[in-house]
Amino acid sequence: MTQRPRMEIVIDRDKCMGAGQCVLAAPEVFDQHEQDGRALLLVERPDRSRLDAVLEARDTCPLSAIRLLADVTDVTDVADMADVTDRRTPPTARHDRGIPGE
Repeated sequence: MTQRPRMEIVIDRDKCMGAGQCVLAAPEVFDQHEQDGRALLLVERPDRSRLDAVLEARDTCPLSAIRLLADVTDVTDVADMADVTDRRTPPTARHDRGIPGE
């Protein structure tokens, strides 16, 4: 049986401000600590089926405290896993469109 690639999630708790956007985007993967409100992982290595929700969580984090690392366990799935790099619009493009505060 072929294993599917999984992603590894890393939260920089020093950066996290507890906004909770990750919990809203992927409640099956993230939670918030009861005392300080910072992000916690419920599932450290979620499977591919959660990729879109985890990418949304990472992309909506106001301080970019969430990183994804691909763990490719099956070479045939490399293209399927896709690049887990940041999908956000580069700062220069946001500035060019006149988005306030960028």
